[in-house]
Amino acid sequence: MQNRVVAASFWTLLAVLVLLGETASFIAHGQKDQAVYFTNQSNVYLGIVAALAGWRLWNGRREPSLPVLTSATLFIVITGLVYNVVLAPTAEPKHGFAAFSNAVLHMATPVLGLLGWLVFARHGALRYVHAAIWLVYPLGYFAFALVRGMFVTSGDLRYPYPFLDVLELGYGGVAVNAVTYAALFFFLGAALVTVDRVLGRRGSRVPGEKGLPGVSVPSVTPTQKR
Repeated sequence: MQNRVVAASFWTLLAVLVLLGETASFIAHGQKDQAVYFTNQSNVYLGIVAALAGWRLWNGRREPSLPVLTSATLFIVITGLVYNVVLAPTAEPKHGFAAFSNAVLHMATPVLGLLGWLVFARHGALRYVHAAIWLVYPLGYFAFALVRGMFVTSGDLRYPYPFLDVLELGYGGVAVNAVTYAALFFFLGAALVTVDRVLGRRGSRVPGEKGLPGVSVPSVTPTQKR
């Protein structure tokens, strides 16, 4: 019971943190085009999944299915890695609400999302085919950004990220980036599946259901009739 309360509290607080980060982002940048960014999309998705996990655990039920929980983890880790490795070195300094939202949405939620998945998820149900299925969203995002760029021909946000900028890279360059990122994302998803399989041998960290670690079931020896 105690572990369930801890898990429910963690997911609930993570959902609240996402809400605070997104609110600060809207205050700093306005509502226009915020939904275009993968950062905001992946954070909102994580917030919804975390809120659902917290709500279900508070009500004595299981958290969302492991593939769903892992997909939210994978996408938010992608956000953290792409920003901090690719984008941060050339990003302009941020202040106020922009700095707060940047720290929350690019640093805090990727770390906490992965931590929650490692500690509180019920592991052992993933297969490597899931790593391929999870690619649908990132590749779909690439396609969405390119199609959008055909119609949004003015303003500073025709392409939300430099590695998607057809004007600078051409469609061939963007295609190379898409294949490269897809391969990296697949291996990252496969790594999560591998970790899940290892952790699955150790059992769930949120006991409370039949057959889960931490739940002792007394043995009953039937008495013989005389």
